[in-house]
Amino acid sequence: MLSMEDRYKLSCYPEVTEIDRRKGITIVKNVDTDQLFIKKIRPKTMLPVYKRLRELSLSMCPLIEEILVDDRHIVVIEEYIGGRSLDKYIGDNGLEKLDLNVVVTGIINNLRIMHEMNPPIIHRDLKPSNIMVTSDKRIMFTDLDTFREYDGDKEQDTYYMGTQGFAAPEQYGFRESDGRADIYSFGVVLNILLTGGFPDKKKPANGFREVVEKCIELKPEDRYRDIYELSEDLYILKLLDDYDGKKKSNIKSVLFGYSKKREKYPVGYRKGKLLNMIIATVVYLAVIVMDIMIVVSHVQSERKEPGTIEYWFNMNVIFFGTIIWCWDYLGIRSKIVQFKGKNKDNKALKFIASAIILIGYWSFIGLFLLFFGEM
Repeated sequence: MLSMEDRYKLSCYPEVTEIDRRKGITIVKNVDTDQLFIKKIRPKTMLPVYKRLRELSLSMCPLIEEILVDDRHIVVIEEYIGGRSLDKYIGDNGLEKLDLNVVVTGIINNLRIMHEMNPPIIHRDLKPSNIMVTSDKRIMFTDLDTFREYDGDKEQDTYYMGTQGFAAPEQYGFRESDGRADIYSFGVVLNILLTGGFPDKKKPANGFREVVEKCIELKPEDRYRDIYELSEDLYILKLLDDYDGKKKSNIKSVLFGYSKKREKYPVGYRKGKLLNMIIATVVYLAVIVMDIMIVVSHVQSERKEPGTIEYWFNMNVIFFGTIIWCWDYLGIRSKIVQFKGKNKDNKALKFIASAIILIGYWSFIGLFLLFFGEM
């Protein structure tokens, strides 16, 4: 039950209209100023969250005016932000009329401010319905019930918070979530802004696809390490209006900035991951050294073994052909293995078809080698 003082405060905010009965969200008006506010009823367990939000007064989310406490709930009176949530904005206007640069720049700048705080603030529930496009085209975050401060000492999150489809895997209790959890959610949001759907259904083309895929890697260490590294690639793709490149610099993104040219880079270099590039370099060098040794040995040998050069040539064709096919270099596999109708997105069927074609390719080269080896 609210105290006498809190009941008086609440009486100063009569209800104007109900927004969401299930979530207990209502528009109210202050009787003294006629200013509109949002009233939320939340479990008492959320009291520390809203107290901290009130202390922080974050510029990208509604300011907390009042927090009223009873035995089981809290009543939160917060700033009313005129505008529409991103999902409603898209629903009303369509993706075509969305100013993608304004939205992406706003989201990234907000996350940068939050992640720069000490300790960093992690949103943990970034999704279109929690992103507000104001009447003056500012981007605000709403419904920060799930936010937490990252301390780096926990092995995992205390409890799961977030929305399925947008939440990073570590938010399910596998480890403590840090800023890279927000990067994962941003990747899903970006995919929706570019394609209208989730990444498991459809992904954007060219460099945009690379950025989304790096954002939503299952392991946090495989994603962008922070907002600055992500910003560099977004800036290269012209999705970011302003970017302070002097703040942090990533030589990997400078050398391997996402563009259409990246698709033509050798397998292992296309995503710009250092470990992948090291492994690819070692493998390619090993193959080159082995090739040189075989050719030199054959040339210097007094007794020319028949079929040696043919064997060397076909082994290289098998090796590089397999890499090109398995890693879908230049989208060759995707262009060949296509289905229509209800099987269009059947991953199992595509995998089986790809395996059959690859085995057929090996068999053809093997027969070719056998034929020339006997000549």
